[in-house]
Amino acid sequence: MTKSFYTLIIISLSLLLISCAKKPEAPLHPAVIITIEQDIFLVNFTCSVLNENENIAFTNLDGVVNIKDNAGSILLEIPFNIPVILPFAAASINETLELSEDAVTPVLTLLNIDKEKLKLSENIGKKYLDEKNIEFKDLNLEKKDIIELLRGKI
Repeated sequence: MTKSFYTLIIISLSLLLISCAKKPEAPLHPAVIITIEQDIFLVNFTCSVLNENENIAFTNLDGVVNIKDNAGSILLEIPFNIPVILPFAAASINETLELSEDAVTPVLTLLNIDKEKLKLSENIGKKYLDEKNIEFKDLNLEKKDIIELLRGKI
């Protein structure tokens, strides 16, 4: 067998593995911290995104994290972008949104946060979201073989 035949087989196997790569299904450990500064509600959202693949890196991840109420209505849409997640690694999403009192009220209700206590500057701490109240929407990413990705960086 010729060298070009083996090269073709290796390329074909690499493409097969890349096409079978598992995409992140849901944000991990989603949490929010809500504070007030001059009548503006600051919602600091954090979560992790995990790459569970052995030899596939994700690059140019972008999409939206939706926070939903218990009925499934979208309360917040949080856009994000992550340049790269290596195999078996996690990346963080950390976004801060500025919201009006009307816009934040449904989120406060979902998290059982008393708006009046928050206005008095009482520390409410970090509130974790239930997995039924969070989802990825429009998740786009590029899948790259880790060897090829590293070869391009060296």
